[in-house]
Amino acid sequence: MCLKALGSLRVVATSLTYKDRKMKFSQNLKTATYQALDTYEIVPLMRPFYIFVFIAVDLAHRFVADALALKLINQIMHIIFLSLPVLWTLGILPPLDALFLWGMEQVLELGLGGSPMSSNVRLLAMFITSLGTAVASYFIPNTLDLMTMNVSGQKEKNLKKFGMLRKILLTLVSPFAMIAFLSLDNSLHHLSSIYISIGFSRSFRMVWQDTEHALLDMVVVSAVQLLVFTTDLWWNKSIDTGIKLLLVGIIRSPDAVYYQQMIPSLRIALQSAFSTGRLGICSPGSHYLCRFQDRLIWILVLERGYTYCCLNIKGLELQETSCHTAEAHRVDDIFAMAFEHQEHNKIAYNGSLPWSVCVDWLIGNQELYQLTLKTFRYTVKLMVDKASLGPVEDFKELLNYLEEYENDWYIGLVSEKEWPQAVLQETPYLFSLGHDPNMGVYTCRILTLQEFLVQVGKLNDEAVRGQWGNLSWELLYATNDDEERYSIQAHPVLLRNLTIQAADPPLGYPVYSSEPLHLTFL
Repeated sequence: MCLKALGSLRVVATSLTYKDRKMKFSQNLKTATYQALDTYEIVPLMRPFYIFVFIAVDLAHRFVADALALKLINQIMHIIFLSLPVLWTLGILPPLDALFLWGMEQVLELGLGGSPMSSNVRLLAMFITSLGTAVASYFIPNTLDLMTMNVSGQKEKNLKKFGMLRKILLTLVSPFAMIAFLSLDNSLHHLSSIYISIGFSRSFRMVWQDTEHALLDMVVVSAVQLLVFTTDLWWNKSIDTGIKLLLVGIIRSPDAVYYQQMIPSLRIALQSAFSTGRLGICSPGSHYLCRFQDRLIWILVLERGYTYCCLNIKGLELQETSCHTAEAHRVDDIFAMAFEHQEHNKIAYNGSLPWSVCVDWLIGNQELYQLTLKTFRYTVKLMVDKASLGPVEDFKELLNYLEEYENDWYIGLVSEKEWPQAVLQETPYLFSLGHDPNMGVYTCRILTLQEFLVQVGKLNDEAVRGQWGNLSWELLYATNDDEERYSIQAHPVLLRNLTIQAADPPLGYPVYSSEPLHLTFL
């Protein structure tokens, strides 16, 4: 899986560094076999539906005998009908809910110029709205009722200037120039044809839905138009500009709290990166892999429209397996060749404070217990600071230490509920002590809120979809229960383990998966 469109983002997040590499922070259930969910209870209708389709085509051919195309389709479907049991056994024919939803999405994206939606409800609503727009344009008698417009025609600083120029051209200049180009087409005077209505409805929609691809389509159509000198060819004689653009468009094809805390700042950084074009063209189905420190974040683009996009951000395991480590090293090698790195110390902390026998007595008085616990923890932290930074000179310095602990630090146990709250509240510093009974040593853990660079690489979309499709077939239809199955073996080129983990549950098992996030590029 090639990494391309490399970039870096500056993100504020809690820095996680660990000393004990054997420590496990969460346990992910990795069920070997799955059963498909029949949300709409229509699975029993799947086979009758496919049989009805074959019968409907045969009946249509019997009543319309002079249609050669229908005769050919009927003959092909008679042959396919014999292999239906094999297709059902292998799970090649999809269930009805997946078939209809997938079909609506393909018609919305390829035929009506829309974008894939992040949920089934949004997909159904957008499909009905887009289809209604195309049908309504069929009944518009002339172009005067449709539209009347008159449109006249150091390194980081330089990149920002080019990014701003790109942003202005894509959001302000290109859309109106394309609208003017479409408005001057002669085919708009003949909207009596349904295919002309659909073609131009899609073209006008694509201008605002996917500006970059619409601009590319119009450049290709204009270039072909200039190169085709014979007016009798079907390109000039049989199809209009809207259908030309349609053809060109179809041819181109618990640890979660740490990720949850950094999502807002990552969202702001991604918004700036996408709007200036630093991460390339953002299209639905694009995948990005973010690497920071020794952590991985998977970003999937769900929707794309005019000056906005919708993302799903997934955080992978904090503690990788050996297979994940092999693929992560490959990602590091790719990023090492693309980015400059600064050496820094990595400090790890883990554990919990040992309890005293006096705890039972203290629990009886909660107020005294909390004060005593805070005093003890502040004392331990002060002792650590004294050993590392030197003794406290006077009472004023001691007071400054205590005020800093109260305002900028959370000192406590990782297992307490206040710990994730402190992470989400972006407390500057978090400190915890623990004891390792196996090694007989005390350990400490420090988390620091800081700004750091996140390296971003764009993944090959087809490679990701291919592996996810194979995973669905293997677990849902073949019901492979082998824990060491082929689909989760490490592959440094395809990043198979990381890709499988980033799939949607229950097939995948990301530590954190965000809700759909909408970014605006303005």
